Amino acid sequence: MERARDDLRRSELREAVVLHHDEADGLTSAALAKLAFEHLSMTTRLICLDKLYPEVIREVEKGPRQVIVCVDLGSAHIGRLTQYNNPQNMIVILDHHDTVESNDPMVYNLNPELDGFSGESDASAATIAYFFAKFIDPRLSKFAHLATVGAYEIPGELRGLNMIAVRDALEQGLVKVSRDDYKIEVEGMRYSRSRLSSALNVLGSVGYYRDGPTIGVASCINGMTESTFEFARKLEE
Repeated sequence: MERARDDLRRSELREAVVLHHDEADGLTSAALAKLAFEHLSMTTRLICLDKLYPEVIREVEKGPRQVIVCVDLGSAHIGRLTQYNNPQNMIVILDHHDTVESNDPMVYNLNPELDGFSGESDASAATIAYFFAKFIDPRLSKFAHLATVGAYEIPGELRGLNMIAVRDALEQGLVKVSRDDYKIEVEGMRYSRSRLSSALNVLGSVGYYRDGPTIGVASCINGMTESTFEFARKLEE
């Protein structure tokens, strides 16, 4: 992460496009990535995807040189990301799925599996994005609860890197232990992470063509409201 942070700060790039998955882990990690890169004085553009299609990679990489951020996707496409990267974009991958190392100096693959952790049990994409955001600016630790929500998709008790992020959230009073799960307590609102995760899943996928992903990411940053929960509920009808 240190090399990625330092190279990003030294670069003259001021635009970052964030490619993210359409489920809760993807939306929470996209929100964290957006915050991190804006704290690097970059403007951000978010693109929600169900898969990282080759056509999308080619289209995004052919434009003016920029930072391309892949969150909750990208790990399996290192080869294509390198192959189509003719303008020499800086590519940052914040993901937890199976991956391989890259020798391309323009690719910053921050996948925990490369450091001996299990992406299936130790870390969600949101947890990796949280650590990256916190590394960019420690003040972003106030969004630790988003890592807790993103990790809901991982079965079993939280462990590894996920648990470190949960401890950060607990210490700041952002989450509370409630029976066998956690409740999010942010800006006067209280809801279970299962409820929030479910709503984000709906916003990102079912609500794709009704601006759901944008609403979901904004809710992660600004706080989820009952009207947004109601919108997600109606999308399922």
